Amino acid sequence: MNIEEIKNFLIRANRNGYGNTSVKPSDENDGSHTISYKEVDWLFNDNYFGGEPFGGREVISYNNKAIWMMVYYGFVIDMTIQADVYRFLKKSLLNFTEDIPYRGPERLEDRDWLYINRIDGDFSNFSGEEVITFKNNEVYRAKYQGGLVDKS
Repeated sequence: MNIEEIKNFLIRANRNGYGNTSVKPSDENDGSHTISYKEVDWLFNDNYFGGEPFGGREVISYNNKAIWMMVYYGFVIDMTIQADVYRFLKKSLLNFTEDIPYRGPERLEDRDWLYINRIDGDFSNFSGEEVITFKNNEVYRAKYQGGLVDKS
């Protein structure tokens, strides 16, 4: 399996994932929510628990075998603007770069809002942290890590 193929599928999946406001997650019996995206032999599942704080995992499978995943955990700090924080987070997540298509870009500004994504590693093995500030005050923080799985 070519890393570029996996990355390109993740790009398409993310455009049809959490950041896309027209996509509605399905509610699971365990209280979690799932967003799925499928193309022939490819499947992307984003399964998360939330409100505050939230946590989840994204998994890419090819021919019913998991090949890549990411786990994440985060929270909103200022609950008085929670809806606005998540609106800006969704915008940030849709502005990912094609070379690093997990989470958002390294930096995105929109008036008083700032999204910062600090990444370590590459597509096959990475970790990072994202922060959102509003008027220079931190209002959101999340950590994530992931990469290729079961390369046998």
